[in-house]
Amino acid sequence: MKKFILLLVILGGVVYTLSCGSEVTEVAWKNSTDSSGTVKDIVWAEGDAVWNEEVEKGRVSSAKEVDKTEGTVECSVYNGSEFVVAEQVRVNGQLGAVRLNEGSSQVLTLQANN
Repeated sequence: MKKFILLLVILGGVVYTLSCGSEVTEVAWKNSTDSSGTVKDIVWAEGDAVWNEEVEKGRVSSAKEVDKTEGTVECSVYNGSEFVVAEQVRVNGQLGAVRLNEGSSQVLTLQANN
């Protein structure tokens, strides 16, 4: 019986260690006041995560868990009459690929222009 209890304690320790080792990376997007308009259909890293909600200038989207820690961002932006694919998307003021801090929750500023 003592061996069985010891085995359960060891097994519980292993499961606990494994569950603590998996770090979650979350991202939310703040629509810059310099964007052309409201944004939606934000796509992270070629579809790793998608935000279909509309995010007005100066507002923040919901946070989502992502698997990829590096990628590009695409979105649609409201041009006054309809949503169109943004021609230029900056994240924290930079064009191109973005690198996330693994295991953290981040709010990145998105500037979308058409």
